[in-house]
Amino acid sequence: MLRMIVMSHGPDACAGVNLDSLDKARNGFSQLSTAAEAKQVTVQGAWVYAPAHFICAVIDAPNPM
Repeated sequence: MLRMIVMSHGPDACAGVNLDSLDKARNGFSQLSTAAEAKQVTVQGAWVYAPAHFICAVIDAPNPM
């Protein structure tokens, strides 16, 4: 079943300017493929609107957890 994930953050937490957030983002993205496979999730697409600090993704997942 397709599901949409909507994410946002404030300017102060943006990985573009906050090094702690950048490290967390890099670490998370490096684990994304393994975590998705373990949950039988496939990422269908992801979009970023940087000026608004807004990210959304569409995934195919067997359940909402």
